[in-house]
Amino acid sequence: MPLAQAAADHQAEAAILTSLGDAYRLASEHEKALEQLGQAIQGWQSLQDRRGEVGALNIIARVYFQMGDQYKSIFSFDRALNLSRILSDQSLEIDTLGGMGLSYYALGENERAAEIWKQQLVLMRTLGQTSR
Repeated sequence: MPLAQAAADHQAEAAILTSLGDAYRLASEHEKALEQLGQAIQGWQSLQDRRGEVGALNIIARVYFQMGDQYKSIFSFDRALNLSRILSDQSLEIDTLGGMGLSYYALGENERAAEIWKQQLVLMRTLGQTSR
């Protein structure tokens, strides 16, 4: 029982750090967001929880997007995309592709953005989703 409780505590801690990072992102406190999210990533990795890691990576990518650093945004989205594909989690993949497309669009790479959004649309149709 104590081991399960310790694991649950670590999972709760990683989830709280992820939420704090997102809150800082929404408040445009980017450095604080990245600090919290970096700690969250470490927590998710220590738990071997790839879904949690993907969630934190997607938020990190959004922080970089807001900061105007599209290259770091795309790098983080790419890491999240690879993990979501390893997990075969199409819902996570859909979310990641949407953000990645925006980053490419912000760079003026409209054709690449359109390719990514087409991938997203195919997955959404596969899952029966009509809107996001």
